[in-house]
Amino acid sequence: MTFKTNKILIVPMVSFLLLLSACASGLYNMDSTARRKLAGLQEKSVHIDKFAIAYLEGGTGTSVLLLHGFGADKDNWIRFARYLKGSYHIVAPDLPGFGDSTMLMNEQYDIDSQVKRIHEFTRAIGMTKFHIAGNSMGGLISGVYAATYPDDVLSLGLIDPGGVLDREMSQLTIALKKGKNPLVVSEASEYKNFINFVFENPPFIPGMVKNYLGDKAVKRKEFYQKVFAEARPADQLERKMMDIHAKTLIIWGDMDKVFPASSAEVLDKGIDDSQVIIMKKCGHVPMIERPAETARYYIDFIR
Repeated sequence: MTFKTNKILIVPMVSFLLLLSACASGLYNMDSTARRKLAGLQEKSVHIDKFAIAYLEGGTGTSVLLLHGFGADKDNWIRFARYLKGSYHIVAPDLPGFGDSTMLMNEQYDIDSQVKRIHEFTRAIGMTKFHIAGNSMGGLISGVYAATYPDDVLSLGLIDPGGVLDREMSQLTIALKKGKNPLVVSEASEYKNFINFVFENPPFIPGMVKNYLGDKAVKRKEFYQKVFAEARPADQLERKMMDIHAKTLIIWGDMDKVFPASSAEVLDKGIDDSQVIIMKKCGHVPMIERPAETARYYIDFIR
């Protein structure tokens, strides 16, 4: 009798959890769709080699290529992109392996491999001259791209990029020394800690959507660990900065826990034509945390 009662209780509970997950997914997708529309962006896809690359595209004018960071996707740019849509042609891909692009565990995702794939992607969609900007790992890829394919690049935007050795111990480095990577979520409940780590002032995210995003991150844990290990050494952008000849804007949140803002000075000294903007009371992803302000700095720069 007890067994039957438990069985009866379990079935509606499972159904409820599935419904809750579907609601969270629907809410998240509805929000993304609305924000994409505001930014004038449409989702598209193109094949390069073994990968289908999903990307957002919209607007007219000079092209701007936007590259997201580690564990992120193309939608990281939609709040920022809405301020560019009236004057620029915007392209924001999911990096190979991330978001809705093909993920192949047996492929390499080191920075040079990703730079080569992004070059193939730009050619596949007909881009030959463009501004390129990236955040975090996407900033590192953007910087190495500018050094590797200088004739493609009209300007370079580096927003809290990776690839510079710490001049001061970052909170990420401290955590890694203790055997914990706050950028890789092992349980859905850890997603809240991840949000607090990358933002100084996190945007509002409903609890069930946080759980949905946490579940997605957990499912990709093994892949993220692989990419994090392959995206080394830690000074790749620093090694290449002397080869960057495009005019460069460096934006950094002064409360960045992932990469210290002191790295901006290193890049400013190493890149000939560069300027630095330090955003006060801002974390690792300024284009999400303060999109209008970040876009204003960027538009003033490329204009």
